[in-house]
Amino acid sequence: LLKIDVQGAELLALRGAEKTLPRVRFILTEVSFTPLYEGSCVFGEVYDLLSARGFRLLSLQDGFRGGDGELLQSDALFGR
Repeated sequence: LLKIDVQGAELLALRGAEKTLPRVRFILTEVSFTPLYEGSCVFGEVYDLLSARGFRLLSLQDGFRGGDGELLQSDALFGR
């Protein structure tokens, strides 16, 4: 299991883990559905990178919501 919570830098962390990813079975990472930090990535980018490496989305857990109820962040579990 690889757990990632890096405040919007998930793509950087995942790209830095390219040699480790083949040995990982599950990834639990925080994902944002809208950019919350300068230069941060969003869910689709994380999803695309991980699906291209053989992972599939297994679950999303409710996370941070905006004042209007919009879901802004979740914890996502990917697995192979």
